[in-house]
Amino acid sequence: MTIIKLTAEHMKVKQENALDLFYSGIKAKATKDRWARILSRFLEEVCEEIFEGDYKQRAQKFVDLTRESQEQATQLVISYVQLLKQRTELDRKDPSYLNPSSL
Repeated sequence: MTIIKLTAEHMKVKQENALDLFYSGIKAKATKDRWARILSRFLEEVCEEIFEGDYKQRAQKFVDLTRESQEQATQLVISYVQLLKQRTELDRKDPSYLNPSSL
């Protein structure tokens, strides 16, 4: 049996496109399509005032943020979740009401 050996070369961080790397972990086309819609909405609509550029650029900027300031990235996601939760607690007749099952 041959022993597997790692070298310093294996520790080098490869600069891959964040979106390609994300999608490479999803096998089913339907799942990829669903997550593409969710991620696109988050980056292009929800974070419109935070990140600039097209979809791929915004994804890379979000990844960069997570690397540079995990606290800020975490707070960004927590704030989004809190705002979604507030909308699920509105009266069902309110135009801003969000049905929790639609998430």
